[in-house]
Amino acid sequence: MERADLSPDERQELSLPDRLLTIVESIANSDQPMGVMAIAAATGIDKSAVSRLLKTLASRRWVEKGPEGYVAGAALIQLASKAGVDDIIGRLASRELNVLLQATDETVSFHRVVGSQRICILGLESPQIMRGRIPLGETIPLTHGTSGKVILAWVDEALRARLLAELAPEVRENVTRQLVFIEANGYLSTEHDPNQGVGALAVPVFGPYGIVGSLGAIGPAERWNADQRRKHARVGLKCAARMAAELGYVGDRYERWATTALDQTLVEA
Repeated sequence: MERADLSPDERQELSLPDRLLTIVESIANSDQPMGVMAIAAATGIDKSAVSRLLKTLASRRWVEKGPEGYVAGAALIQLASKAGVDDIIGRLASRELNVLLQATDETVSFHRVVGSQRICILGLESPQIMRGRIPLGETIPLTHGTSGKVILAWVDEALRARLLAELAPEVRENVTRQLVFIEANGYLSTEHDPNQGVGALAVPVFGPYGIVGSLGAIGPAERWNADQRRKHARVGLKCAARMAAELGYVGDRYERWATTALDQTLVEA
């Protein structure tokens, strides 16, 4: 008998490992965050037991609690990335990373949002001797680095406010200014953020329910400089727009940003 065919009474008799896996599968297969009641209804497991098991899963980062409910956690996403990303986001990101690599000749990567963090699930290294490093499988706070900030600009307002509040005042002021730039222009171009000597460009990728991740390119700042990054911002936006369209995003942000990106008077954020 398949687990999905079990009755509520039979589900209560599931072993602890089965219960944990049932909850993880339910959250991972959901198109949106799930609350405790929704998980209990979907799995047939008592809500008090669900609450206890969620604490265990969250402590191991298999799930993460966001403002709207539980989502897949960094450990689960990291394991999936090591096993091979075969979902539509991974396939689309792989295609667009190849386009971005050909255009920039720099190291490119795709970062997926996981609650308050991002994880690098795909990347392609520059063919040049001096090149950026791909942080494949690493979980990084959204407030840290260019790829994270273009995601941070579009997460839930409460989560963004909480993450900004955790920063030192001078850092928070700078990040807030960068977020304003991202919202207006659709990309972020930086140097030495956070690594000295590294230039970075990143653009957000949206799905039908909001932000899903970011496409980015990094390289030595003396070669991948501000002019080069601005020049390629429109390429990045086109790549992100194609991904977003196939993921079901509906809106005109990318069209507006592509026009703005043509203005070479823009300054670094």
